[in-house]
Amino acid sequence: APGVSQATPANGGRVDERGRTLIQARLADDRSGVDVASVRLRVDGLDVTDDARVTQDGITYRERLGDGQHRAELVVRDRAGNVNRTAWSFRVV
Repeated sequence: APGVSQATPANGGRVDERGRTLIQARLADDRSGVDVASVRLRVDGLDVTDDARVTQDGITYRERLGDGQHRAELVVRDRAGNVNRTAWSFRVV
């Protein structure tokens, strides 16, 4: 399955930035490659993929999130059909 690493904000982390919160992760698959069209990012249950920048190497999304707990869920497939589902939570203060 493809790898997901360096997800930010960190799981359990606190974000105390003004403006738009940056959510990102690195993607990798050293065999068949990441199927970029299959990548899906949900934030607090909403699919925000269309507003994200998705490349072979990663995904980046910026949004003004309210104070409180938030959850990001990332689904990535490789070209062979293997799936990686990764989820993490963080708090905006």
